[in-house]
Amino acid sequence: MGDRTEEQTPSIEETFARIEEIIERMEQPEVTLDESFGLYQKGVEQLGACAKLLDEMEKKMQVLNAEGSLEEF
Repeated sequence: MGDRTEEQTPSIEETFARIEEIIERMEQPEVTLDESFGLYQKGVEQLGACAKLLDEMEKKMQVLNAEGSLEEF
């Protein structure tokens, strides 16, 4: 569709890995409440990015299916 590079748009796997890192960091006992809140915000942003990527994939699949490029099993 566009001229996006992998650097500009992380893959879904990279996004999930970032979420995992955020969760691991939040589980550390030395993390302050302020840090936890910041990490939570980053996690929510990453989840939003995942949802967007999944939406884009679903739309592409629907277009392919509508065009008859995907055969039904």
